[in-house]
Amino acid sequence: MSRTLRPFLAFVFAAAIFVSAVSAQESSNPASPTPALQPATILSIEPHEEGRAFDWVRGGLTSIPIYDHRPFFDLTVALDNQTYVVRYEPPTGYYPSAWKSGSRVQARRAKGRVFLLRYDGEEVQTIILRKYPVHH
Repeated sequence: MSRTLRPFLAFVFAAAIFVSAVSAQESSNPASPTPALQPATILSIEPHEEGRAFDWVRGGLTSIPIYDHRPFFDLTVALDNQTYVVRYEPPTGYYPSAWKSGSRVQARRAKGRVFLLRYDGEEVQTIILRKYPVHH
């Protein structure tokens, strides 16, 4: 074996042992309990039916966006004395009809996400875009 290859292999071996030790420690720790669902209110909905602009083409003096046609929705939700702006990105474009402005839903917050409970008991993950205190 060459002199430069031995230190590299030693590093790879040490890294593999470290990763396996960390993953074993994480699996031995009990998972933190899932936060309980709480009442929340959908304050507003901003649909983005066209999806995201993924390209721009020249159209005379201006640029024209080309959209991906994967709809997403920005919801403003009041939960636990905070107001969250969250993004719901359904894989199929489906938006629950019960989620209207002023609707009460069950929700929980965990790890930078807000999970909203759908009519069928399924929790739907949304990504938190902004958070600020509720104004009374």
